[in-house]
Amino acid sequence: MTLDTTSTQLNRRPTKTSRGATASYKDEYTGPVELGLLQRLSLRLGADDLSQAEWRRIFEDNGSLQLARNGMTDDDWREAIATVIAALARLEERTFLGLDEAHRLAPQDKDYPDAFDTLVTTWHGDGMGVAWVTQRFAKLDEDIALQCQASMLGGFGSGNDLDKVRGIVEYPADVHKADAETCLQTLPDELLIDGDPLTLQRFTDAEGNTIGSEWIYSDDTTLRRIDSRDWTLKSTYYESDRVRIKHPFND
Repeated sequence: MTLDTTSTQLNRRPTKTSRGATASYKDEYTGPVELGLLQRLSLRLGADDLSQAEWRRIFEDNGSLQLARNGMTDDDWREAIATVIAALARLEERTFLGLDEAHRLAPQDKDYPDAFDTLVTTWHGDGMGVAWVTQRFAKLDEDIALQCQASMLGGFGSGNDLDKVRGIVEYPADVHKADAETCLQTLPDELLIDGDPLTLQRFTDAEGNTIGSEWIYSDDTTLRRIDSRDWTLKSTYYESDRVRIKHPFND
């Protein structure tokens, strides 16, 4: 049984969100733009030179944004999003921030701007909610993973990813093994399937196309399996061959 390696680390969303932003590394979050939830802003070369004050004006003038990486290096992208985060923290508004490919922003093996550490340790308590989204969990800095208050984790084929999971969850991490069908360890009742300790499953149709997969959501009060087939998407998901959405601002 094979599952897509993916994970989402969450800080709880504030009860009221008046500002939102998605940092989209591969420009895959354009569905919410078409739905009218965000405006798309392409971050091109040189965007890392924008100041906190300039970003603050951009958000004040344009509301919630999808920040789409466009030709920037990882280092420039990291610096640009760090400035964005610091600018959002100065807005004195409740904010929800989605960070796509989060391991590139707060990597395990190199230094990254203080804004990301402050975001997960301080600013989220000041009305900033954040979702750290990554398919390379082992590459996300463990300090970030440990500070998150909730997690939603899928299946993992990498031993390094599973080792990272073991360090943050309070249930048997082997339930996330993508190359096994049964967990050898005893699972909590909430994670059993008809009394059986099954690992997370991927579901396919008759042609072999993936139509859903299982995840585990956990926080300090909740533990449950999630079947993505139970969710109804309100926006379209765009892959690499999609037609890009026109830039809504003047160049």
